[in-house]
Amino acid sequence: KVMSHLDHQGLATVSRVCKSWHEAATADALLCSACAGAYADPNPSQRLVTKTHAQYLYRMRPADLAALPHAVASNPINPAFLPMHLFRKADVEEAAWEKKRTSTKSVR
Repeated sequence: KVMSHLDHQGLATVSRVCKSWHEAATADALLCSACAGAYADPNPSQRLVTKTHAQYLYRMRPADLAALPHAVASNPINPAFLPMHLFRKADVEEAAWEKKRTSTKSVR
């Protein structure tokens, strides 16, 4: 499943996978109800990762992450801080591998 995209006003648009407009709150992020069920903790490949962790752990640039579907949630530490950008871990890993494959092809 893929997260629904959020527009600039924070409203969820249709999910790219299930095409559902129904929304459910998961980790303070808006996901369609069909996709929200796939983000349960027992399934480690479906866990969420923040933008900061994606940049640090997977060496992704903000431009690389901009193309990925994500949800925006209020910061749990302090609501006055910038909101969190949550990405699906599997999407970030796939984009990191694709970035690695493209960079090794250009070196050859």
